[in-house]
Amino acid sequence: TTDISQRTLIAFSSEYNFQVRLPAGDNETSLLNLVVYVRDLVGSVTQVNISSVNVIADSVTINDLIDKITNLSSTITNNPIVRLLSSGNQNVVGQMIISLSQEFNQMSNENFDKAISNGISAVDISVSLLGSQSLQQISIPLNQSAMINYNIELNSLANVRDYLVAF
Repeated sequence: TTDISQRTLIAFSSEYNFQVRLPAGDNETSLLNLVVYVRDLVGSVTQVNISSVNVIADSVTINDLIDKITNLSSTITNNPIVRLLSSGNQNVVGQMIISLSQEFNQMSNENFDKAISNGISAVDISVSLLGSQSLQQISIPLNQSAMINYNIELNSLANVRDYLVAF
């Protein structure tokens, strides 16, 4: 992208050869434009544009991770994502955290959109600071089951994010 705010540092290394795990695209596109910056020993930098690639999220493994964290499964260490996070490799862990954060943000946005399409007003979905006073609200009937489902999904992703803090 030409928009620098949309660029993401994925990896860095002093090694001349290393693997990179790319974050998946969003629902609109899975195409990633790759640019590599190579710095030599005297500090000169060369920009290399690599062919664009399509990256698709492994939804099965991500959902397995969410389920195992939500259900406090003892087999969580069998999850491929957890194995990568437990590798101790700073680049691998960073790449996985970036990818998972992007996936969870997308899932949160989809959950928000679904709640609104099920009759929940965006005003009824809010986040406030701890210790802040809540505002008086006019009571408007809302779709309770949609709100319950929204909160379940929201809390599930919050639990996964809490789990990932350890890495």
